Amino acid sequence: MPSKKIEGVSRKDISILTNPDLIRIAKGFNHRKEFDEEKLNQLAESIRQHGLKVPLTVRKDKGNDKQPFILIDGERRLRALKKLYSQEMENPPVIPCVVEICDEDQAFITSAISNLERADINATEEAGIVQRFEKMGKSNKEIALICSRTTQWVSQRQTIAGGSTAVKNAIEEGDVPVDVALSVIRHVPAEEQAEVIEEALDAAGGNKGNLRKEVAKKTKAKVRPKAKELEYIHTRLNQLNGAVRANERPVLRAMSMVLNYCNGETSEETLFTDAFELLKIKSDQLKKGA
Repeated sequence: MPSKKIEGVSRKDISILTNPDLIRIAKGFNHRKEFDEEKLNQLAESIRQHGLKVPLTVRKDKGNDKQPFILIDGERRLRALKKLYSQEMENPPVIPCVVEICDEDQAFITSAISNLERADINATEEAGIVQRFEKMGKSNKEIALICSRTTQWVSQRQTIAGGSTAVKNAIEEGDVPVDVALSVIRHVPAEEQAEVIEEALDAAGGNKGNLRKEVAKKTKAKVRPKAKELEYIHTRLNQLNGAVRANERPVLRAMSMVLNYCNGETSEETLFTDAFELLKIKSDQLKKGA
């Protein structure tokens, strides 16, 4: 007799494997490129002691008897498991897997969302996700919606995707913040970016503020305000909003939206519609002599 369906609960297939080699990692599918060996060893030891607490997510690879599953999410866990199994443990941990019924595009979306929720993903890996969505025919608005990001974030990752290998490596290694990398990519030819990055890092001496100034000198671009500076100005605007007359508030609100745009919190589309609408209100007030 079939079990009673509970409202709000969906069912998925669960498979318990005893061989990690049954799972295939599709070439070019994973967004993550860097796997810290020490952290992998720590994860393997945790799995050895406590078992695999978070199942892998896979999909079926029909017609493939040797590797009947394709990984969707959990490459770090799978790598750690392979380390354990290679040591020929007496009782290796079993491998619980959630089997998704989906095609490759749907699998990629699931994997992308999972990876974007992690704190250690870098902007270069995010750029790879955006590129894949573009190849799927997704618009910037659709990508922003899927990734729960702004269209400005999408545009920035597209820019990073077009940068040189040297800039991407500097982002991955944590040497160069995203805003600095964007400035280099936008203002320096690809063949000169490696030299600009290297010279700026040497001159900055590990100080991110100095790095921004060095890059600004070489690119002749304006130095982007720091997040703390933008936050301070935003706070002062909010304070002023309660102190000025009502007819002055549209301008303050428009200025706040510009700051949000600089901080990546407001999309360009929102800025050009809502903020300009507020300024139009103020313009109309001036015409009426308010």
